Amino acid sequence: MFRGIHGAKHGGRHSGTVPSRQLALLREVPMFADLPDHLLARVDALVTDALVPAGTALTVQGEPGRQAFIIAEGEAEVIVGDEVVAEIGPGALVGEMSLLDNQPRSATVVAKTYLHVLVMEPRQFGALFADPHTAQWIAASLSRRLREASRAARAEHELAADRLGAG
Repeated sequence: MFRGIHGAKHGGRHSGTVPSRQLALLREVPMFADLPDHLLARVDALVTDALVPAGTALTVQGEPGRQAFIIAEGEAEVIVGDEVVAEIGPGALVGEMSLLDNQPRSATVVAKTYLHVLVMEPRQFGALFADPHTAQWIAASLSRRLREASRAARAEHELAADRLGAG
């Protein structure tokens, strides 16, 4: 399991501006996609870099959540029970649900390749909510993600019902 940050640089490594590559990466994370540049620079100040070897678990289903991760480079698998339910890569946000609701991890996420991740500890993640601007953007983004997940679940339910009716 991922226990520490290897080769990390501390957050706040940029003085007011975020390099375009870092800005693009943070923009790929759905909850940060619409943040103005000055607020995105605040997010950048809250993360640290980590290198994670292939085969390392970032999160383990059922365990408490202590960090959230943004995948900068590499690929990982999302496993629920014994089933791989998704493969994720650059821009994916992992582990935020446990930091938001203090519930155990809902899935295991394992590095399929070597990963470069941006890590947020609970205090840094919580700091996003201390600023009303970032809190509002995050709430709106999470609301959109919930609506998208609800639509997808309804579509899957309708497809299953159609299959049952045809069989």
